[in-house]
Amino acid sequence: MSDVYVPPDPNEDPLTDEAAQRPVEAPEPAERQMGRAEVRTRAVRGAVSLGIRNLAVRAINLIGTIVLARLLDPHDFGLLAFAFAVKSVSDMLAAGGLAAGLIRREAMPTRRELQATLGFQLSTTSSLVLLIALCGAIFGGAAWVATVMAASLPIFALRVPTIVMLERKLDWSLPARAEVAETVVYNAIAIGLVVAGAGVWGVAAAATVQGLVGSFLLVSNGGVGWLRPIRDPSITRPLLRFGIGFQAVPLVGAAREQGTNMVIAAVGGVAMLGIWSAAYRVLQTMLLLLQSLWRVSYPAMARAMEAGADPRPMLERILVVTAVLLGLPAVWVAGSAPDLVHAVFGARWDDAIDVLPWGAAAFMFQGPISTMASGFLQARGDVGRIVVVVLLQSVIWIAWTAALIPSMGVEGAGIGMLIGSLFYTVGNVWLVDRHVKISAIRPMAGPLLTALIGAVAARAVADAVSPPLLGLVASCAAGTVVYAVILGVVRRGDVRTVARTLNLARGRPEPAGTV
Repeated sequence: MSDVYVPPDPNEDPLTDEAAQRPVEAPEPAERQMGRAEVRTRAVRGAVSLGIRNLAVRAINLIGTIVLARLLDPHDFGLLAFAFAVKSVSDMLAAGGLAAGLIRREAMPTRRELQATLGFQLSTTSSLVLLIALCGAIFGGAAWVATVMAASLPIFALRVPTIVMLERKLDWSLPARAEVAETVVYNAIAIGLVVAGAGVWGVAAAATVQGLVGSFLLVSNGGVGWLRPIRDPSITRPLLRFGIGFQAVPLVGAAREQGTNMVIAAVGGVAMLGIWSAAYRVLQTMLLLLQSLWRVSYPAMARAMEAGADPRPMLERILVVTAVLLGLPAVWVAGSAPDLVHAVFGARWDDAIDVLPWGAAAFMFQGPISTMASGFLQARGDVGRIVVVVLLQSVIWIAWTAALIPSMGVEGAGIGMLIGSLFYTVGNVWLVDRHVKISAIRPMAGPLLTALIGAVAARAVADAVSPPLLGLVASCAAGTVVYAVILGVVRRGDVRTVARTLNLARGRPEPAGTV
């Protein structure tokens, strides 16, 4: 990778205005002049690269979760649920955080701007660590476990300038490799410490080593280098309005997870929270696709709009591609739920079975809409309304969970998740419709109905075949065949759209006139 910065003059003071304001050179001759076809190609390749990364990361994390679930009991897993939510915050902060405004704007960031945003990011994460530590001192228990894991947040923040510059040029290859490496390290150390007797504290402590490994790989090889953080409110203040809104969406999501955890623990007990945590981590395997698309959609949509692309065909295409690709893991998770839980976790986690179909349905509605809406609205700078929708979704999700758990057990949390996702879907379609008139239901209807039929077929096989491992394989195979056949016969246009999109990752150009 070529250097991002103009090499400084060794006789020049790096803190003088002349040196500090030297613009960062584009890694390519004309970064701002990427055409629509090039943006599409880079976006698809980035999504594929991140998708492969997500597959590896989720597979590693799933193996780690299975091992930890057999080493720890549901009560310990309940304690870790709070720490896992903190870990999700660290992952979110590493993706750009409050510096996200530098990704969408036309002017290249200066070195001083990157230093100032790094300084602000470090101050913010350090303050968050102190706040969580205060909660640990007051409440103890799970809050102290979360504090140990939160100590990694400033380490994750070190990579922010590198991430910003790589995402500006739609390059996710290095972040993908670094995240796989740090995930391997995290799970290996977490399992090793638990085996050594550290228990949940070992899992929490492993996050710090994970942050060190990933940040070192990114900063050392990302072209930006190690920057000295500075404080400059004249730089950070103009970025805060967009940055806070951009940051608030995942922060509200993390707060929603914590709120759900606290409600489940308060109403159903810590053991029920452990069941929910295990089920939710299985559901998160469906995020393999979504996380890569979310990561790509914002910078790619910003570049595409600058290139003069009409957003409506792009948004409809995103809905179709996401819904079709997400349908298959939804069939597997919802249709094979009994055998999946029994084969992976064991009989004592049986209550998690009833959660999975509701959660899979929630992701099938929310996933395509979030991919379509978030990148478009963020590229337009309309982040404040997204925060409001996510906040209201969180309130609805938690309220329904609290209302249903006493009578339905942990399944009530899955139903609350689905109800919240339906509100999120309606709210974001309305936000997009304010800018571009689009029919969201029509592109999604076919894949949604097909996934439902495939899941029903898979569940019938899962109930009929034993032992669990054989049932898991048979039900997944049956669901896959049903899903693929119906799509191939009834929704051939959707299949062609997905195929054309994936061909871009292999360097095959689309037909002339394709948007």
